[in-house]
Amino acid sequence: MKPGNMLVIIRGLPGSGKSTMARELRDEAGFPYYHVEADMFFTDDNGTYTFNGLEIAAAHDWCHKQVAQALENGLNVVVSNTFTRMWEIKPYIDMCAKLKIPYKIVEAKGNYQSIHNIPEYAMHKMRSRWEEIQ
Repeated sequence: MKPGNMLVIIRGLPGSGKSTMARELRDEAGFPYYHVEADMFFTDDNGTYTFNGLEIAAAHDWCHKQVAQALENGLNVVVSNTFTRMWEIKPYIDMCAKLKIPYKIVEAKGNYQSIHNIPEYAMHKMRSRWEEIQ
């Protein structure tokens, strides 16, 4: 694919390597990708991550808007979030359909330590609601 015509959606549980995959794609594709994920909403200009569960909807709204703006500006984009359920991916697929831009869904399946110290009960909850791609 040439620059400016694709969205790559990376999904996976915390610690599965989503952000690493996104950075590798961005760095190795041979053309630039704009990388965005909801976690970036919680990261300040100094790189300090401060999660606030009350703002998760705002974080995903921000992420969606960043992707839309980048695609509308002709950039290749990689978005990496957990996307445990298909309805979470659908707005991105709809965006691509509207803009006539192809997309690709990639699953990160690594088993690394999450940098966000997700409690085991929360990981279990995410695993239990995981939906396979149809």
